Amino acid sequence: MKVKLLPTFLLCFCLLTIISVGSVIAIQHWSGKQLISNLGGRIVARNLQAIKFELDSFINASRNHISSIARHLQHDEMENANPDELNAFIKGIMTADPNVVNITVLDMDLNGITASRAPGDAEPKFRTLHSNEPSSLQRTIADGHLRASAFHLSQPWHDPQSAQTVVTQSREISRDGTAIGFVEVAVAVEPLSAMAKAMSGSTQNIIFALLDGRYVLAHPLLARSPVGLSKDAALPQRDELGDGVLSVLETAIASPLVEKGVLDGASLQNVNWRGNDYLLSTLPLRHRFGEHTVVVGSYRRSAEARVPLQVFFRSMWFAGGILLLALIAAAILARRISHPIQRISEAASEVGQVEFNKIKPLRGSFIKELHELSNSFNSMVGGLKLFERYVPRALVAKLIERGDAGSPPEERVVTVMFTDIAGFTTLSEGMSAGQVAEFTNEHLTLLGRCVEDQGGTIDKYIGDSLMAFWGAPDDMADHAQAACRAAIAIANDLHEDNQRRLERGLAPVRIRIGIHTGPLVVGDIGSPNRINYTIMGDTVNVAARLEALGKEIDKDAEIIILTGSETASRAGDEFTIRQEGAHTIRGKSEATNVCRLLP
Repeated sequence: MKVKLLPTFLLCFCLLTIISVGSVIAIQHWSGKQLISNLGGRIVARNLQAIKFELDSFINASRNHISSIARHLQHDEMENANPDELNAFIKGIMTADPNVVNITVLDMDLNGITASRAPGDAEPKFRTLHSNEPSSLQRTIADGHLRASAFHLSQPWHDPQSAQTVVTQSREISRDGTAIGFVEVAVAVEPLSAMAKAMSGSTQNIIFALLDGRYVLAHPLLARSPVGLSKDAALPQRDELGDGVLSVLETAIASPLVEKGVLDGASLQNVNWRGNDYLLSTLPLRHRFGEHTVVVGSYRRSAEARVPLQVFFRSMWFAGGILLLALIAAAILARRISHPIQRISEAASEVGQVEFNKIKPLRGSFIKELHELSNSFNSMVGGLKLFERYVPRALVAKLIERGDAGSPPEERVVTVMFTDIAGFTTLSEGMSAGQVAEFTNEHLTLLGRCVEDQGGTIDKYIGDSLMAFWGAPDDMADHAQAACRAAIAIANDLHEDNQRRLERGLAPVRIRIGIHTGPLVVGDIGSPNRINYTIMGDTVNVAARLEALGKEIDKDAEIIILTGSETASRAGDEFTIRQEGAHTIRGKSEATNVCRLLP
């Protein structure tokens, strides 16, 4: 007989409640206060983290624009760059991000272009700059603030053309270690106040950001009109804003109401303004706008923060006694219920780690819903075990570990490996279909083990061939070395396997391996009904051609490993590499320098 969960709990708790009505006892108040205090601290910490995240996103947006322009210009010297292409590229950035009001690009002689946009302009206006025309970027360069590969974030200043307060980020552009120019992006700071207004409405707090604790960078009141109206007053001061709490910020004292929680560097204080107490939380950031520090924070009335604590105390006086007896009896029932739930949770964790073979079948329960849940879970695991045979388990595990719900295609420098058995047709002559499949599976298992031991991702099996890559989805600084180690491991294991084959009177297996390092597109590729996490690009083609070239260079070798020059240069002194000279490979008009990795 199976009983339902909801009626069982209702019956047990109602009976226990009736029995224990007259047995109300006091509960220690400090435990409740500690609980609410800690909870309040965590809420405050999350609010500050959310504000910090928004400000970081605001800063990182312009950095991403600068990086995009730098990558665009690094393909050619500044003087050879196509002006129309550069203008179109900058126009695209400003169209996509309405907060960008100006972008300036200069060469090393301080000549270049600037694109500006005033409020109401549909498109930016471009203007040529010469070295004798002063600009914000030229002043930054003259002050010596720019360093190679480092971003410089300016203090807020009033831009008369856009009639807005802006901050600029600038960076030196280099190519092959040599500076070729400079780029600057100016972004309006008004959206920060719009963000503060939106967050204030959703958190019931007043959200703000201060510069040097004196000037207001973001506040809901500033979302109604532009922040800066003149060169001399780009940002209002605290006592000019009209926010009474911020105007008396220096009178704040430490607050005992809630704990800070887990957010390092945060401070909680009480502020009194016009007879009302306010709970103030602040967090200094690592960012500096020029020489100025940034502090984000929020405040609300202390009475509102105490309401949950007061309600909690009143409720605990009435509920404490009832729960005392109820928990004694419920503990027995809870154990019978929690054990299968705990087992399901553990099994679900193993599912999340793609360890289907470690999952043992769940036993049934006298609770109907849990019994049905166990049966459904067992059926799901059985289906997943079948599904696991047809997907790259190691790749799925890596993506789960990273928490990626999806991997949009992106360009990365990756090392690709192709393998193929030399003379497979001759080798498989006389074998039955089952023997061919068994031989191929054993061979690919050997290869796959060596690849995965070195952190590689197996993209696919193509007959008796394998395609794998390193450097995605996980970032690897030594992906070329890892691929070479995997190739050496394959060579060693193959040699040992061939010794066993010779002892059994079987022909040895000879394979070719091609390895190449270079940029390509990696991510989810396919249709909505079928997606593969894979790689695409010329680097893949070169790796495949290097593998095929092996039969021309040394067709009788037990294993021949050919790499491109980029892979060889990244491999370092750990490996023995021999130059094979330049070879013309299919699909490439220019000769490719080929290297041989010796086992």
